[in-house]
Amino acid sequence: MTTDLFSSSSPAVPVRGVHLDLKGVPPSFPRLLELPELFRKLRFNAVLVEWEDMFPWSCDVRLRGRTAYTVAQVRRFAGRCAELGLEIIPLVQSLGHAENVLRLPGNEELREVPHRTDVFHPLDPRAPELVRRMVTDVLALLPGVRRFHLGGDEVYTLGAHPESRAFLEKHGAAALYLKQLGPVMAELAGRGIRPLLWHDEFVGWSAAELARLAPHADLVVWGYTGDPRDPATYHHRLPHVEKLHAAGCTLWAATAYKGADGPGANLPDTGRRQIATQAWVELTPRFALRGVFATGWSRYASGRIQVTPLDGALDSLVNTAVILHEGHPPAGGIDDCMTWLDAAGEGEGFRRCQAALAKLTRHADKAWDWIRQLEEQAANLELEPERAESGIEEIIFRLFDAEIAALAAAGAGLEEALRGRIDAPWPRFYHEARRRPIEDAAMRLRARLLDGRIAPEPVALL
Repeated sequence: MTTDLFSSSSPAVPVRGVHLDLKGVPPSFPRLLELPELFRKLRFNAVLVEWEDMFPWSCDVRLRGRTAYTVAQVRRFAGRCAELGLEIIPLVQSLGHAENVLRLPGNEELREVPHRTDVFHPLDPRAPELVRRMVTDVLALLPGVRRFHLGGDEVYTLGAHPESRAFLEKHGAAALYLKQLGPVMAELAGRGIRPLLWHDEFVGWSAAELARLAPHADLVVWGYTGDPRDPATYHHRLPHVEKLHAAGCTLWAATAYKGADGPGANLPDTGRRQIATQAWVELTPRFALRGVFATGWSRYASGRIQVTPLDGALDSLVNTAVILHEGHPPAGGIDDCMTWLDAAGEGEGFRRCQAALAKLTRHADKAWDWIRQLEEQAANLELEPERAESGIEEIIFRLFDAEIAALAAAGAGLEEALRGRIDAPWPRFYHEARRRPIEDAAMRLRARLLDGRIAPEPVALL
């Protein structure tokens, strides 16, 4: 095993970006200020920062979360990145994933669907104007930005508003999309800043529409699981990438080092993460990829549960960084990554976080197993009321209650492992979101099985 994991004088990927998704399990400011040095040691040269509610917004202070960074803290972080040669690429969701904006009172009319907060209504001029003000807020604190990611993915309800539907039928999806993004892209171009957009909404565009877009924005092909060369992959399969490239689009790619193994996952599946990253590295020369982002999702959307704290995924981060730089994983696999983390002073903290998350996972999974057994037992007694209850329910509940207690202890252990790395209340919210539904199920099942609500009925004998 070795700590010298980076030896290539010609990196496999030109721009190697690491993603900070701050809308969940956000690093405390002291931890945030430590990360640029870690990223630079891992040979990243860009940081894609999705600020969300951790930014000190001035266009609407209600966008700030309960532990949002201050103006001074954002500037210090930016200064540290600049000192280390890390390019900051901000990300502001500009069409879909707009929950943090559209949830607020007064913004209801900006929604594409009245009861949903995920997608802007692009034909209301106040929608692109609000995004433009958010972008201006970010640029005021990060004046040296050269590239700006505008999101733009997963706009599942685009065209659902009656006005949008009529516009789409007359002008097409591309024109509707650009009603929202076009003004913001023009604002950035006027400042000499290149917009980036997620690619998935463009796979249905015509070659002519893509060719018109190509001079104005780069596209980031995101695919976190599987190899794009495998026909079983979804929106990032090879024919889509070939189509975008053939139309003259400048392409990037995005893999994931964490947060892509399910919204409830506590730890990354390093094997799956490696397969996707290796594939994008191998495709970099074929499509002249400008760079590859190692995304690290902390929520699948603003209103969903938190997933996979960064400090519990450092082994996967190191492995991903090595592949992006060297073109292949370390010879010694994850063991080499652990040796590297120890040498970097990150090993002990990582092991504590990883162990706490593994314990949380183990007890939660076992608790859900008991729920399944109890649900099936209740259903069986309803289907076959003549079956005598053996008392097994009481035994299972004792085991189930012990598992719930162990889960609570695991949550307390996680809070302790993350102390100083993530501010309160986020660690508590993290584990309680996983424990509460189990406790609720226990209460419901106890009433159903032990409080006499299911009682065997006499069976009429023929």
